[in-house]
Amino acid sequence: MLIKNFYKISNLQIIENIIQAQVEINPNHDIFSGHFPEKPIVPGVMQQQIVKEILSKSLNKELETIKISNMKFLALIEPNKLNKLNVKIKITDNDSDKIKIDAKIFNDKTIFFKIKAQYLQKQS
Repeated sequence: MLIKNFYKISNLQIIENIIQAQVEINPNHDIFSGHFPEKPIVPGVMQQQIVKEILSKSLNKELETIKISNMKFLALIEPNKLNKLNVKIKITDNDSDKIKIDAKIFNDKTIFFKIKAQYLQKQS
């Protein structure tokens, strides 16, 4: 995990090439004292990292990002108002080392983040 205790996975399902998870953001994490003290929001880089870490955990592979073909931040995630989020990752291509995905972070009403990216399995 990039930043300890930033979030936890409360539910994880893998069905064929679809990974679905529910995560709970820690609204009291120190990162929010700087991002931003009066109105905390989840940094975009953390949203990207959550997707990568769930993918990595689901595939049991250590991954590195090699290409982001599309990334959109569509709405603010305010952890004091909403800290439970859904993550859906569709694996669109998975050859021996490279994995392409199309993913989103959302809740019942809003899509907050979308990404199309490619990852490479890290070599030991």
